[in-house]
Amino acid sequence: MEDPSTDKVCSWLNYYNKKFVRINNFDNNLDLVWNVVFTDSETRLQLKINDYTFDLEDFDYIWCRRGYPVFGVPGESSLNLRTNNIALKVNQHLSNEIETLNNYFNFIIDTKQHINNPGHYNSNKLIALFKAQKAGLRVPETIITQARDELLSFIESKGECITKNIQDNLNYYDSNYTFGHGTMDVNIDSSDSDSFLYSLFQNKIDKKYELRIFYLLGEFYASAALPPCDSNETDIRNTNRKNRHVPFNLPLKIKEKLHVFMQDMKLESGSMDVIVDKNNDYWFLEVNPVGQFDFLSGKNNFYIEKEIAKTLINGRNISG
Repeated sequence: MEDPSTDKVCSWLNYYNKKFVRINNFDNNLDLVWNVVFTDSETRLQLKINDYTFDLEDFDYIWCRRGYPVFGVPGESSLNLRTNNIALKVNQHLSNEIETLNNYFNFIIDTKQHINNPGHYNSNKLIALFKAQKAGLRVPETIITQARDELLSFIESKGECITKNIQDNLNYYDSNYTFGHGTMDVNIDSSDSDSFLYSLFQNKIDKKYELRIFYLLGEFYASAALPPCDSNETDIRNTNRKNRHVPFNLPLKIKEKLHVFMQDMKLESGSMDVIVDKNNDYWFLEVNPVGQFDFLSGKNNFYIEKEIAKTLINGRNISG
């Protein structure tokens, strides 16, 4: 699996002459769990990586970047079950067996020094908004509805509004088509249908600039993205190649609130999007536990990859 950020962390580990094992999706992670052992004297979870067997205890620190363990499950044809709903029931049973094993793997990772956990990769964005408010952060006023009347009332009371995905973006690429969607402006004429699938709407923040903040075990690496002066794009990603990125010093109170938020989300690292409005108020938008940070590190000379490598070597627990 190609990931420039992971490549650079590995380069730093090589530079410091430290041993490590890299596990990649679709490469060496199939049936990664080799054995789970419970005896009177020990509990072990053994891994098989590139034909070598390791105890998870062999690793001092674990960094979960994006990959998941993949388990081989027999297909219907190999089960030779064709009547009634037997095949469906068997597949459901096998999936539940694998899910239990996978959950145990994630549980054991949490008992060791680690940066993130596969079970927390795709954090629920609505839970994130709830916990951000709980931590004392401002969040845009938000409504999720499937009724046009509710949307119109929201627009009339809030003024300019935007819409974006409740959770993940839809992107599609092939030889003939490329399409996707992101954050868009919404007005009274945006929909002429009385109902639609559940959709998320927020009041539009009159932003001064947008911050991308990478968090690592209580440390913050913040950058302000400044689009071209003549740009009026709502989604700053539409001007990515033209944006200027400059290091930004977060106020201590904002750091404290974001730190509390990340601990509540059980995330050791992640990329957060925050807007600073024309009144210098800070608005939390979302967190991506596996967000890219290579561009952030390179454009601002943060050397985040080096800091991750040093953490994996020296060990560091998240502070309270």
